[in-house]
Amino acid sequence: QAESLVMAVRRRDPVWQYVYTWFSPSAESLGRRLPVDVADYLPYDLPGQADALLAALRPDVLAFAKLDLWPELATRAAAAGTRVIMVAATVAPGSGRLRWPVRGLLKPGYASLSLAGAISADDATRLQRLGVPPGRIRVTGDPRFDSVVEKVGAVRPDDPLQARLRADFEDSATPPLDDAWRALHPATPQPPTAGVHDREQWP
Repeated sequence: QAESLVMAVRRRDPVWQYVYTWFSPSAESLGRRLPVDVADYLPYDLPGQADALLAALRPDVLAFAKLDLWPELATRAAAAGTRVIMVAATVAPGSGRLRWPVRGLLKPGYASLSLAGAISADDATRLQRLGVPPGRIRVTGDPRFDSVVEKVGAVRPDDPLQARLRADFEDSATPPLDDAWRALHPATPQPPTAGVHDREQWP
C-alpha cells in the first residue's frame, strides 16, 4: 500500500522530499528500494522520541498506511501543524484495536487524522468506532490493486510473458490458466480483480 502511494505522489510532485519509515524488519527491503530521500527505522512511539523525529523532519504531511497508526506520533504531529492522514486504512472485525482498553488508548491518534482513506465501507465504519470523525473518512479502495495494474501495464509488448498469455488464451480450447475466483465461487459475480492459477506450475 505504501509503495503505490509513494510512487504516485512522487510522480506528481517530484520536488518534494520524501521519507519512508518502518518498524518491522520485514519492511526494510521495500524501504531500501523505494525512490525516497530518506529511508530508515521508526523509533518507539514515545513522547521524547516522537518530538525529536518531528523536530528533525518538520513534515508537512505525515501518512500512515493500513494498520500502523502510532498515536503519540500522530497526535504530536497534528498539534505541531502537520497534516496527518492514513491510506489503505483497514480494521478487521475482530481487531484488538476495537476492544477495551486498547481503543481508548488509540482514540486520540485516530481523532487527529485530517483524512483517512478506507479500503471498504465496513472499514470506514470501524474507523469511526476508533475515533476518526466521519467527515474525514473516504472509501478509496485498496491501493495494492493500483500497484498490480501498474506493474502489469509496465510489461513490454515483446516480453515472453505477453506472448505466452496470448498463446494460452487464443490458441487453445483449454488454456492452462484457471480463473481462481470462478473456481472457488462459480455462482458469484466476478470481482474487479481476480487471481489466476497456473496448472502447469501448481498442478
